[in-house]
Parts: sequence; structure tokens; C-alpha cells
Amino acid sequence: MPQKRRGKKRGVQEYILRCQKKIESLCKEKERKMELQKIKQHAKDMKNAKLLGLFEPKKKKKKVASLPLETDSDCSQNENVMTSDGEDIDVISESEDEVNHEVVNPEIINVGDFLLIKFEKKKTINYYVAKILLKYGMKAYQVSYLRKKAGSSKFVFPILEDKASVDFKDVVLQLPKPIYSKDIAASDYHLFHSMAHALSEQRFTSYEDTKNWVDSWTASKAKEFFRLGIRMLPEKFKK
Repeated sequence: MPQKRRGKKRGVQEYILRCQKKIESLCKEKERKMELQKIKQHAKDMKNAKLLGLFEPKKKKKKVASLPLETDSDCSQNENVMTSDGEDIDVISESEDEVNHEVVNPEIINVGDFLLIKFEKKKTINYYVAKILLKYGMKAYQVSYLRKKAGSSKFVFPILEDKASVDFKDVVLQLPKPIYSKDIAASDYHLFHSMAHALSEQRFTSYEDTKNWVDSWTASKAKEFFRLGIRMLPEKFKK
């Protein structure tokens, strides 16, 4: 008889445990439904608020593309002449509203200065480094774009000159003039500075055309041209 009582008692305990688990399960399901109802109600309230104009919708952030890279094969021979050793200008900001634009005075922008130009697309904002070639009044310029050299923080002019007209409203910064590297041979500056003038009206469509023109131009120079560079520049460009 005592054994039957213990078995009956164990059965009652198991039944109670099952009931407790079922009650807990029902409570959790009820809480889940209540939480889901709150989420739905919140979404409904947000939708109504937008329709009533109670708050402004958040602006979508615009993606900012990095500056285009220039591979070693695309670099021009005059990259040693005009390079920048400054900080790497890559992604400026995640949002146009977050970019801190410095006040740029158009009156102090001159031919030969370097600018950071903003080019805005539908979903991206690209930033380019450019050198001013011509000024059209106070707020329009003809510029030549540079490219960022791959694996470096320097900017170089491409072989095929990339010219364009820009408005002052697209100017983000007036950049400091580039520093001439101390590793450049003095004669290089004399050579490429003269070559830059001859290149101003040239247009090339292939690497071979460019190479042939450079070879022809170099061969056309008299020996005195190179001697002059050697005599003049050691005093002006000390390493």
C-alpha cells in the first residue's frame, strides 16, 4: 500500500509540472503577441506622423567615391615635376552635409593654383584635384585634373591631359601648391618645364603616339638647351 501512494504522488507532481510548463508557454506566447502588437502600432503611428508632417524624414546619406587611382603605366613622364607629398585625400565624408567646407575666396584664386573639385552624381560625390589653366572672370575656370598614383599619396598628371571647365560653386578647397621632391634631379625640372609648354596644344590617342612625340621633341633640342639647364639649376634647386 505505501508503494501505491508514492506512485500516485509522483504522478500528481508530474501533472503539476506539465501544467506549469504549459502555463509558462502560454504566457510567453501572450507576451510575444503583445510585443508584436506594439511593433505594429509603432509602425502605424510613424506612418501617420509622416502623413501629417509632424517630423521631417531623415535624408539619405550619399556615398562618397574615392579619388581615381593612376596606375604606374598611365603616369606621365612629368610626374616628377608636379607631385604632392601632402596627406592622402581620399574619402572626405559619408554625407555631403557632414563635409566641413572652408570659406574659399575667389579673389585670391589664380592661374596655377590647385583646387579640390566636387563632382556630384545621383548617389555619389567624387572629389578631384585640379590645376587652374585659365580663368573666365571671377567664378569660372579651365582646369587640368590630376590622378592619384596607385599605392602612393601623390597626385600626378596623366599622359592624356584631362581638361574641363568648372564653376566656383564646385570648388571645395584651395589646396597648397605642391612641394618639389628633393630626390628629383635638377635637370629634370628644366627639361619637363619646357616640355610642358610644348605639350599644351598636343593631343594623343595612344601610348605610342605619346612616346614618338617625346622622342621627337627631345631630339629637336640643341645641346645648349641641356647645358643651360645644368648650369642654371644647381644654385636654384639645392638638395
